Amino acid sequence: VTNTFQLMGKFLMLKGPDDEDEKVGTREHMEKFWYWLQEKGISSHRSGIVRCIAEKMNAMMPGIYDASEYADDDDDSDDE
Repeated sequence: VTNTFQLMGKFLMLKGPDDEDEKVGTREHMEKFWYWLQEKGISSHRSGIVRCIAEKMNAMMPGIYDASEYADDDDDSDDE
């Protein structure tokens, strides 16, 4: 991956494969991308990268990312 377009493409590749019985949900998709970044040697800001790409792709393709699944996570960080 050498540019942002390829990074977005990798994000989309990790969305599947879906089958009749199981769909890749938001959390599983984000975790797959996070671990892929880790495999590639990204050692800092992985969570921020995942969130930024997810939000940008959701603006382009509504429904690919559900931020409400992380509402509890945001609340926890505000209390600290």
